[in-house]
Amino acid sequence: MYVWLDSNGKLNVALSQSLAPSNAIFIDTSAYNSVPPVDALVSISNGQIVVNSTSQVLQNLKQLALQQLSQSTMSYIYQYYPDWKQRSDMSDLTNGEAYLTYAGLNPTQVRQTITQQVLSGASYTQALSTLSQTFNSNTNPTIGYWLEQLLNVGYRQDFVFKVKQQYYSISQQLSSATALPLPSYTISVPPPNIP
Repeated sequence: MYVWLDSNGKLNVALSQSLAPSNAIFIDTSAYNSVPPVDALVSISNGQIVVNSTSQVLQNLKQLALQQLSQSTMSYIYQYYPDWKQRSDMSDLTNGEAYLTYAGLNPTQVRQTITQQVLSGASYTQALSTLSQTFNSNTNPTIGYWLEQLLNVGYRQDFVFKVKQQYYSISQQLSSATALPLPSYTISVPPPNIP
């Protein structure tokens, strides 16, 4: 790879010497599985190209990988739990707990029961059945409606929590990498299975 600055100070890249001017700097990229972005390989200091050390290239690539991980994690969450749904869930949480309090139920007990069901890995149907039995929602359909909405919120928030756990684990692996290639990753938390 050949790099040079044009008359405007813009970094240029060519893959072959025949496409580069005679003052271009050669950068050996043969040690990399795939050619890193040129920004990771060189820096510009006082209008001059500086070829980064191997450790600086590693740091630059780790920083880039962490930025990409952050973006892909947010995209993954929004794919299955869009922003509008998150806002709607916060409204449901407030309104649902307010109604359940009005109906004489303890919202803390409802939250504890939902949390217990979600974290224990209970299926949605089983969790809803447990909520209905525990809080006798058969006598008031509105209670049943709000219990179901709060359970939906619980499963969706658990999904976000698990994705964030996976993000943290991957980011730790990337941050602690001491050599290239950096570990590959895939966000693999399944979306909530809510009817």
